[in-house]
Amino acid sequence: MYLSIRLLLCALFLSAPLFAADDGSDSNRILPQKPPEEGIRWGPLMNESLFFLGVEHAYRFAAEPFTRERLSGKFFEDWGASIGNLHGWGDGDPFIINYVGHPMEGAVTGYLFVQNDSKYQKTEFGRNRAYWKSRLRATAFSFASSEFFEIGLISEASLGNAQQYFPQQGLVDHAITPVVGLVWMIGEDWLDRDVIRRFEEHTSNPYVKLLVRAGLNPARSMANAMRIELPWHRDTRPGVFGNRKEALLATGGPSSSGDPPAVSLREKKTEPALNDLGSRPLPRLDFTTTYSYVQLAAGKSGALGCHGGGATATYHFNSWFGITADVGGCKMVSPGVNITGDTTTYVIGPRLTFRNSTRWTPFVNVLVGGDKLTTETMYPDRKPPDLGHVGVAESAVWHSRYTEEDQTNAFAMQFGAGLDYEFNRVLAVRLIDVQDIHAWARNLNGRHYPNNIRFSTGVTLHFGNW
Repeated sequence: MYLSIRLLLCALFLSAPLFAADDGSDSNRILPQKPPEEGIRWGPLMNESLFFLGVEHAYRFAAEPFTRERLSGKFFEDWGASIGNLHGWGDGDPFIINYVGHPMEGAVTGYLFVQNDSKYQKTEFGRNRAYWKSRLRATAFSFASSEFFEIGLISEASLGNAQQYFPQQGLVDHAITPVVGLVWMIGEDWLDRDVIRRFEEHTSNPYVKLLVRAGLNPARSMANAMRIELPWHRDTRPGVFGNRKEALLATGGPSSSGDPPAVSLREKKTEPALNDLGSRPLPRLDFTTTYSYVQLAAGKSGALGCHGGGATATYHFNSWFGITADVGGCKMVSPGVNITGDTTTYVIGPRLTFRNSTRWTPFVNVLVGGDKLTTETMYPDRKPPDLGHVGVAESAVWHSRYTEEDQTNAFAMQFGAGLDYEFNRVLAVRLIDVQDIHAWARNLNGRHYPNNIRFSTGVTLHFGNW
């Protein structure tokens, strides 16, 4: 832990001369350079992402004694056990962590991608195709970064084995981090264009400007710090002190990085309309988030309701054939007295899409994979009267003493069909998606769940050459 903190402090100390380069001095000389080719700068992106990952884990080790205590043991065995224990939604963290902290994490990693995406680095919020494509690309990277932090080689699952212990086994962060992180990015982009810019037009005090820039765009400020840049830096306009570098950027001259001058797509009139379906370019990737209701057919015990959600990614090779990966879960409604339960389905397979000249797009799919069902029975007579004073590690130990968990993970097949309504080349609504899930699972708490029906509705985003 102390080594990680020392390395972080050294990095910040060594970066001080770079932060001081915005003081208006002539030492920040601008030399013409060859403009970079359009594309993603993977080297800097990986360096900045690893820097941010190190900051996150350094904080974990400093703030969580139970994480430090769990570093001993068999690395790969404990890592695999943590991943295998994932089920349900909640992970025991408070609301501000799950629904504020993790979305901010998703926004930071999204901005790390944006600032290294030379083709779309200078796009600004607005009704233009380049901006939305930029943020959707960033969200895909944010999802990958989130999964690496949650269950990757250097993750909560491998360093501290968080998901191996109650109540940290939920999947909430896997969904919230990238999805709400996208909303967070859009919010900061709107604030930067319509609030911060207008504020800057009414004040000449550079220190007030930098406080507003950095404070109202916290995720972007953190992403700037990860590339050893001033928190209030903007790729789309000059800084706040008016040095020579900023003057050249403001007049359209070359920047110190050799990038082309900032261009605001807010005023660009040549951007194609987003509501133009056009030829719906293929191949492309579709990402769908859904709310689901599952009717669990529990054999002789009767049906059981289950509320939840899921995510689906479909890569369309052409106008009719694609490959779909689907992950969904739900929480059982009243599976028994003092019993809670959930189910997680993960499947992949072909999808056939029937496209036509209208906005209505039906599809069918046949998917195979697995279905994990988990129940937990609580025995009130074993539970101590007050556990509010114990820590996280002690709480997990006590929980195992007054509860019993049973789970089964079995092969499953999923057959179904659905209907999408396409608003434009970016957005579609999944009006209905009906799936029959057949699981070869054993009895669980006296119930058997062989055939289950899932009804879903949601929103689809298209990633492609639109």
